Order: sequence, then C-alpha cells, then structure tokens
Amino acid sequence: MFFTDENDRPLLLRAAGQPKVWQFPGGGAEKSEFPFETAVREAKEETGISFEGSPRLLAVRFQSSRPAWPINMLGVIFDGGRLSPEQLDGIVLDREEHTEFDLRSLAGWRNTLSERRYAQLEQLLSARDGGDAAYLLG
Repeated sequence: MFFTDENDRPLLLRAAGQPKVWQFPGGGAEKSEFPFETAVREAKEETGISFEGSPRLLAVRFQSSRPAWPINMLGVIFDGGRLSPEQLDGIVLDREEHTEFDLRSLAGWRNTLSERRYAQLEQLLSARDGGDAAYLLG
C-alpha cells in the first residue's frame, strides 16, 4: 500500500531485520486472499492504518529469484491515499517487522534508496498523478 502525507511525501518503513531497507506496508497473501485484501490487512497490521477506500492500482512489481529469495515474486501496489496529520500521529508499528517510519520528499529519499528503488518511487508518484499503472522490475 502506497501512502503519502498531504504534501505527497511518501511513507516508508524501515525493516527490522535489514536496517538499510525501507519499504511500503505490505506482505504475502494468506490462503484465498485477494491482493487488495492483502494490502489492506498488511497496512493495518504494520501501521495501524485502517484503509477504507476503493482499490486503485498504482503498480505491479516483478522481482526475479535470488539467493536470499529462491522464487520469483509478483507484488501489487495500491494507492492508500494521502494521510492526514491525525492519521500519521496514530501510526503504530509492528516492531517485529519495522523499527521506524519516515516521510520525505522524493528528493529526500534519493540518498537513502538504491537507484532502482528511487526510480520506482518516482514511477509510483507519477502513476498516482497520471492515472496509468506502472510496471516495476526488481
């Protein structure tokens, strides 16, 4: 689920097991669960945010297998909207999964994210503004 604040600063979560990794709220689907249901459930579990909007697809992300993850992965990223200051103040992280969250302008994420991950963030913001879903690799 892709969230920003009212100034379009993307919300990312720092992974507990990998402190250099910043990611969106999300995770794997449970048996018989549809992608949007997964996104809503994972956002709630990881941040406490209860998303009640309609599904709006921003991107599909394909990641090929690698030594740490031996299968291909297909992710679906939905627009979680712009969070109000009250919603941001209400964020409660699942500390087993994430140690902190941050909101930064797109330029503010440049030195933190890999070049590929930064480009994906650009594509997500563009997809939100332009209405066309993005196809993200890696």
